[in-house]
Amino acid sequence: MTSGKVLIIGGGPSGLEAARCVAELGGEAILIEKRERLGGTPDREGYAKLTHHWRDASEAMAEMAQAVTNSKSVEVKYSAEVKGNFRERWQLHR
Repeated sequence: MTSGKVLIIGGGPSGLEAARCVAELGGEAILIEKRERLGGTPDREGYAKLTHHWRDASEAMAEMAQAVTNSKSVEVKYSAEVKGNFRERWQLHR
């Protein structure tokens, strides 16, 4: 794992899994979420089912979010956005 923190943008399924994996590998992560809660599109749109086993989406997303928020290696920043481009420094805006 790197010596610095890993920046993860978006608290949907992919972002939550990335943050969990970084922590599991012994790294630290900062997860940026523009909404006031984690879960991404499945949460926002109220998906009925999410997994290949047809597991309830709200249950699956809550479990993923809990794994991240309970980790001391992951810092979650709610109501935040990252703005910038490749030619300038990235900045966190609240």
